[in-house]
Amino acid sequence: LEQQFATAKTIEAGLRSSYYAFGDVPALHKEVTESEKKLEGNAQAKEASEALKKFEKQVEAIESGTPVSPGIGPIHRDLARMAFMVESGDAAPTDAARAAIAESCEGLTKQLAEWREMQKQALRVMNATLEKYKVTKLPLLDTGAPKATADANDACRP
Repeated sequence: LEQQFATAKTIEAGLRSSYYAFGDVPALHKEVTESEKKLEGNAQAKEASEALKKFEKQVEAIESGTPVSPGIGPIHRDLARMAFMVESGDAAPTDAARAAIAESCEGLTKQLAEWREMQKQALRVMNATLEKYKVTKLPLLDTGAPKATADANDACRP
């Protein structure tokens, strides 16, 4: 039962991290859409419109992932399924379950690092471009780790 509890705590930490990061994405999509509307019809702002489209693709890749690398949303779903499996019985998780959890946690840690890096680099560049055309900057969002004990090297660390 101790192994089951420890595994459940690991999954819960990953679910918390992914929940907070994924929860901010709709607000960012809304801001991008509003910025695109403000730039419509401004032929001189083509650079900004193209940059917004490229930026949104980056956000979508982190959010939904690719066939090779799942995004925050699919990882969250997988962790929720694993939580149900682990907590369904009164036994230690199987090696296969632990391996799947570790894989999801590694993927989540990678995606959250990309999310933070995107905000440090791409978001700042995007906002500088928007500012040039007098369009409201996109907000800096959460990185999926609101808790004081958050570990940037392990999104599933309890």
